[in-house]
Amino acid sequence: MTEPRKADSLNNREKASSTPPSRQRTAWTRIRKSRRALSGFLLLFLLSFVAIFSPYIAPYSPVDVDILNMFAPPSTEHFLGTDETGRDVLSRLIYGTRTSLLVGTWPCR
Repeated sequence: MTEPRKADSLNNREKASSTPPSRQRTAWTRIRKSRRALSGFLLLFLLSFVAIFSPYIAPYSPVDVDILNMFAPPSTEHFLGTDETGRDVLSRLIYGTRTSLLVGTWPCR
């Protein structure tokens, strides 16, 4: 009785292997094999994550003006310093990923 089960399992494997892989599976396999493609995919994922969660990641609002901290150098309070109107550069950079991804994915007509 064990032999028919083995034959059935072999037939199922043959059927499974005879069906062509899906496009997503083929694409993911090709991405995993290429280091450049994988690093690009990971970078795109990281930028998308930062863009989506930028209100929670950014330490300050990108539009709040602080006249007392104009042109402040990098410090523990402002990691990348401030600009000419006292806005936090790191927060503006984080929020800028939203615009960059929007422009990069906008359809050209």
